[in-house]
Amino acid sequence: VGVTGGADALLDASESVFLELGWTVAYSALESDATRPLRVIGSPDDPVAVYGRSLVGRRLDFTESPIAGEALRTQRAIFLDNVPTLARGPINGATSLDASMREAQVRRSVWCPIWGATAPTHLLSIAGADITEHDFVALQLFAAQMGAAARAAELQTELVRGERLAAMGRMTAVLAHEIRPPLAASSTALAA
Repeated sequence: VGVTGGADALLDASESVFLELGWTVAYSALESDATRPLRVIGSPDDPVAVYGRSLVGRRLDFTESPIAGEALRTQRAIFLDNVPTLARGPINGATSLDASMREAQVRRSVWCPIWGATAPTHLLSIAGADITEHDFVALQLFAAQMGAAARAAELQTELVRGERLAAMGRMTAVLAHEIRPPLAASSTALAA
């Protein structure tokens, strides 16, 4: 689980809320030139969720996922109204996403970078018919919370690793202390 443990736990805790709202949520890892969908939350019959699940685990370069590329390039959250039919520039290339969103009658989506220590490491994408600009702000805060949870999980892992190393160091010191007298006695006996 490691670094994403905290973010995954936050998604787990929020899944029922997203489903109740009728939103489809995708959580993806970001690379310098691609994205890799890790998880999709959505009802089983939602065309956007079905499309998203077909991509889980695949590496998608930014020509296949231009909205994710734009979010990473600008390092800012994106709110799309009338998805992505009226979008301009590189975002307009999301034709497969556009087709599934038309089928699902989704008109809005939010794309929020999730920050690691110094740069975005993941992306939270939310699609729904009724996402408002207020939801956009709340979802940015949720993405920030996911980043904080992931960093906290990473720090916890480092803390546990440090505690293990410290315990091994103490055990080594105790063993050295316990072994020294018998070795000294053996050395003295062998010298005589």
